[in-house]
Amino acid sequence: MKQLRILEVVVALCGLVLLPALVFAQDNVIVNNQYKVVSFNGLNMRQNPHPESLILSALPFGAQVELLASEGFGSLSLPARTLYYANLPSTVEFKGSWWKVKYQENVGFVYSGFLAPTVDWNKGANFEDINTDYHLLLPGFGCFSNIPNDNRFTWMGLYHTGENQYEFRVVDPRIFYNYEDVGSQSITVADNRGLILIIGSRERFDQLSSGALLHETYPKAIENTRMPNPFPPSIQQERTKTAVEPWRTRLFIQEGEKRQVLNPHGSHMDTARRVLWNGDLDGDEKDDYVVQYGEKWSHTVLYLSTAAEGDQIVRPVAVFYSGYCC
Repeated sequence: MKQLRILEVVVALCGLVLLPALVFAQDNVIVNNQYKVVSFNGLNMRQNPHPESLILSALPFGAQVELLASEGFGSLSLPARTLYYANLPSTVEFKGSWWKVKYQENVGFVYSGFLAPTVDWNKGANFEDINTDYHLLLPGFGCFSNIPNDNRFTWMGLYHTGENQYEFRVVDPRIFYNYEDVGSQSITVADNRGLILIIGSRERFDQLSSGALLHETYPKAIENTRMPNPFPPSIQQERTKTAVEPWRTRLFIQEGEKRQVLNPHGSHMDTARRVLWNGDLDGDEKDDYVVQYGEKWSHTVLYLSTAAEGDQIVRPVAVFYSGYCC
């Protein structure tokens, strides 16, 4: 009965109507009172602030709305769920409010939990042409996390299924904003147990679509970054301290005679913290990497070997931004 109630509330807010697969958000810049829909299933705008009120418009993912008022219309909490991060269970409540918004020529009410500020974190981190064919999401909580501009991705979750064994599963990620908690964001899927990361792909991704078990090429990185070398054997760390940037660090990977720097700038904000993954993700029997840089404001980068060009061993294809909420 509890699962049925969750479905009823979600259907009322978002609907289960299949929306067009190709939906682009409007100009993603910081604009006063501008928000965008982050529910992949879209978001219903209603005549009154109530989940059973008349639907005025079905807003697609990425649709931009103007916030007219955010207080005085009541709140709504989705049923709590037990989620697993790092295999530790936690009970999460999804609390939101009814907001009065304008979409095109219509004015109505929407649920705040599925709206995000129109800030584009997809660019930057000293990379070009990133988050185009692939996208990266990390399950958990935080702030400043980037979301795709459109929903043309097939989403696959990478799960730990046993010792040195992993598999991809098709997932339906949910992005939720809690504005009562300093605007914190959560990214979840229905089955979080053993989930490491989520990859979105536009084109056919053989390893993703095969469903075959994955095996790490090397053991995972040591979690404690204070250790002398928290990186797998395939990565070399080079510290180039300066008076301005005492923690300047660059990472290199080696393949035969090829040597490639992963973070060419190696600035303080670009200092590598840990490797979330190394092993074959794209099915070509070569290592791929997911590396987290920075601390308070961090970016996590997905590097794929099949995307490498020229003298590259791997190429960065997706970045996920996150940070503390205070």
